[in-house]
Amino acid sequence: KKHSTKDQIRSSETRELLYQTAVALFRTEGYDETTMRKISAESGLSLGLLYYHFQSKQEIVLEFYKRTQQDSDRKCRNFFSQNKDLKKRILFIVKDKLDQFKPYRNFLYVLSRSRGQLHRQQRWRRNL
Repeated sequence: KKHSTKDQIRSSETRELLYQTAVALFRTEGYDETTMRKISAESGLSLGLLYYHFQSKQEIVLEFYKRTQQDSDRKCRNFFSQNKDLKKRILFIVKDKLDQFKPYRNFLYVLSRSRGQLHRQQRWRRNL
């Protein structure tokens, strides 16, 4: 069955609500203390729906990293188009990353802690 545009929009909005809820909980409660059940309860959506969109907390953190990287890429392209000085470019990148991740330091360690596991999950999901 082909999904309608309305269904796709609803699914996208649901995924976004779950993502935003999880990131907020990671920031306030910490990554290890936040459970999938807690994300589900806080969002007001079922646990099954959460698992439909995100198989694990690590997958949510990976989504966070992808989004921040896309934002950073956009900022860098804009800055680089106006600044050709290498030193200024490098300083911009470092400052941007530090500013970008500072509010989220409560859960960013997860990226390094489970890097291999995240990559295996990504490959597995692409093969489905």
